Amino acid sequence: MGGDGSGTGGIGTHTQTSEQEDVHTNPILDEDVIVIDDGTSEKKRSKKCTSDVWQYFTKKNKVVEVDGNKFVQLWGYCNFPKCKASYRAESHAGTSGFWNHLRSAHSIVKGQTCLKAEKDHEKGITVIQPYKYDPEVSLKKLYLAIIMHEYPFSIVEHEYFVEFIKSLRPNFPIKSRVTARKDIMDIYLNEKEKLYVYLKTVKCRFSATMDMWTSYQNNSYMCVTLHWIDDEWRLQKRIIGFFHIEGRHTGQKLSQSFAEVLVKWYIEKNYFP
Repeated sequence: MGGDGSGTGGIGTHTQTSEQEDVHTNPILDEDVIVIDDGTSEKKRSKKCTSDVWQYFTKKNKVVEVDGNKFVQLWGYCNFPKCKASYRAESHAGTSGFWNHLRSAHSIVKGQTCLKAEKDHEKGITVIQPYKYDPEVSLKKLYLAIIMHEYPFSIVEHEYFVEFIKSLRPNFPIKSRVTARKDIMDIYLNEKEKLYVYLKTVKCRFSATMDMWTSYQNNSYMCVTLHWIDDEWRLQKRIIGFFHIEGRHTGQKLSQSFAEVLVKWYIEKNYFP
């Protein structure tokens, strides 16, 4: 399925072009390829796409052959999985064909307002309000799901997980496991720094608990959790240490490791044993 927008410079519909077409995101052109100028200036061509339709389509260059001559055209390809729809995407072609396809094939209407329902726990009611998609917010929620549910970083590369995400939002910026790991570590370091700053402002006393944990590989770890009452009289707790303990677990060694965590977080003076 594909579009057949009007041509430029004598190029017509698919019926006039040969079946041999090459699609490139950045085609390498030889001297026999003619680049079609759609009449826009360099400044205008570099202008960012503002239409909402480009959430669902990706622009790519296509090399087509007409009467022995090769031409480069700009086409938009549908991002929905297994959908092969494509339409001419030069600035003069407009976006009507794209929206018509989205409406008929994917039930997406131009200008349609998206709504979201959120539970108001204080009032015990469900609130419905307009929703605007933000890829950065959605990506962070994915990372939080990986963190909170202890999913492997590689989940972002699992075939059917990616298909599931793309079925919900074709242009979702799915990342590789390497990028996901880096971004999640950045989140951790940022939250750690925020906690450092916050604890310096707390005037109350702290208490802490120490737990020992042994992995399936028989490696021992210490977990140190900090507890305190905030200014709103709510009990707070945060893990401030989780690290490997080597050798024998003598009382002296465990107490020393525990004390080092308190010193590292500058809370040893406010610690209430």
